[in-house]
Amino acid sequence: VTGNTGLYGAGIFVYEGLPQMDGVHVHDNVSASGPAGTSSRGGGIYVTGSASAKRSAGCTLTRSVIEGHAVQEYGGGIFAENATVSMDSVVVRDNTSGRGGGGIYLQHGSLLADRLEVRRNVITERPYNGGGIYLFDAAADMANAVIADNVATYWGAGIHAIDGVSLVLRNTFIHGNHTYIWGAGVTADNIADVRLQNCTVADNTGDLQGMQGLFLPGSTAIIENCVLAYNVGNVNCSGSSVDFYCNVFYGNEIGNFDGCTDPIGTNGNIEADPLFVDHLGGDYHFQEGSPCLPLTAPNSSCDQIGAVYGGQPALLLTPADGEIVTTAAILFSWAGMGADHYELYVDDDADFSSPEISPRDPNFAAIGAPFKDIEPNWLPPGTWNWYVKAILPDGSESLTETAVFTYQPPTLPEPAWDPLYRLYNPGAKDHFYCSSEAHQAGAMGEGYGAEGVEGHVSYTPFAHPDMVPIFRFWHLSFDGGHYYVAGEAGRDLALQDPDYLYEGITGYAFASAQEGLVPLYHLQKDNVDGTVRRDNFYTCLLYTSPSPRDRTRSRM
Repeated sequence: VTGNTGLYGAGIFVYEGLPQMDGVHVHDNVSASGPAGTSSRGGGIYVTGSASAKRSAGCTLTRSVIEGHAVQEYGGGIFAENATVSMDSVVVRDNTSGRGGGGIYLQHGSLLADRLEVRRNVITERPYNGGGIYLFDAAADMANAVIADNVATYWGAGIHAIDGVSLVLRNTFIHGNHTYIWGAGVTADNIADVRLQNCTVADNTGDLQGMQGLFLPGSTAIIENCVLAYNVGNVNCSGSSVDFYCNVFYGNEIGNFDGCTDPIGTNGNIEADPLFVDHLGGDYHFQEGSPCLPLTAPNSSCDQIGAVYGGQPALLLTPADGEIVTTAAILFSWAGMGADHYELYVDDDADFSSPEISPRDPNFAAIGAPFKDIEPNWLPPGTWNWYVKAILPDGSESLTETAVFTYQPPTLPEPAWDPLYRLYNPGAKDHFYCSSEAHQAGAMGEGYGAEGVEGHVSYTPFAHPDMVPIFRFWHLSFDGGHYYVAGEAGRDLALQDPDYLYEGITGYAFASAQEGLVPLYHLQKDNVDGTVRRDNFYTCLLYTSPSPRDRTRSRM
């Protein structure tokens, strides 16, 4: 559902109905300006019931994505009033609103959600609340959710709830949200029943220091088996009643508590490093020995503390099936809470017989977060298939469906003829070639010495039917050694050999003779230093006539 224009619900408008929507992608609909005194709401979806029958209307969303909307007033992604909204395996991301609920805005209703991801939603005007989710006079129950990287200009960047019945969060990650004043993670203002169970609240920040983890004024709350760490601020309990059980606090700037009786040392509450795998990189798995693991000292009486990755990916997000990717880098992402970790598979063959991206490369073998950025020049232009395997906490596996996308990165009308740098590592007895100054500098930092420019290739693809990629591999069984091959056939043979690890594209050249160009020859030296090691050498200059294994064309 895309490309539509409307004042309320530019994508989908629901009035006193109960639709069920599965597998919908609502994106980039346009919110129009209304008459004087009216502003756009619900850029993706607008749901409303009658004021006299609160929660009688609503909608059910499963395996869906709401993204890329901007509204003047409330609910960049979804706006709902007098309604119940139920969601399972839904992503609400990259939406903006002027005055509240960059992702979701709900008033006088209920929100029931499992495996909800609310990410990178933004409030654009100041001062307004609820960058990710805004709840007014509402009851909310969310499990297995991710509320991350949302921005508000006043209170409650992740979640802002006010004058409500309840806010229940179970096994939920709340991290990387940013606000101007208070409650970057969660603000619960005058909520009768607040419960956070097995949640991880971390790395939430604000322009003004203080109260950036949890801000709970006038609420009654129970915080149990949660981690609150690395927030720029603390937990604020002003005018509230808050009980803490089996929580871990660590690294929160200006202390852990404000307006609360310090619970550390009682009821299983401790101050200790949770030992995240990489909290700055968004990976909140726990390392071995973490005090958050079940029945682990010094909290040997407490069960699991903090959120854990569970479930399985619900659907592939980007690139979507049928999508044309025109950027040099590619973002692979998928919906849902994820699993213990993921494995990513990408191949131009539908049977995945020779994948360019697979767990053979450690970079793609244990992915903690539900996304992976692929650098430019990893895949050549063409049609690609991809899927994700989720490794669940019990060791079982679950596969997503396969999506097919077309990769059309920026392409030059003619070859750029970038230098093909040659380097040599005397310790490894290995020659290395690259067409990027950054790659050359990186190799020199790993013991390779520069040997000049061997010839010229194009680092960027160019528009010619005879263009061919030069693929780079690392040989595992010979204690290392780089190997280069031109064209998809040679690449696939190497990919099917377990001894070769794929390292991307060195550059682009011509597959056949062209006027003014010379061959790039491949020579191989076996038994280097009397060992099984091989050294592959590539040159444009030959004074003998070997039978080269590979010939591609390079401009001198």
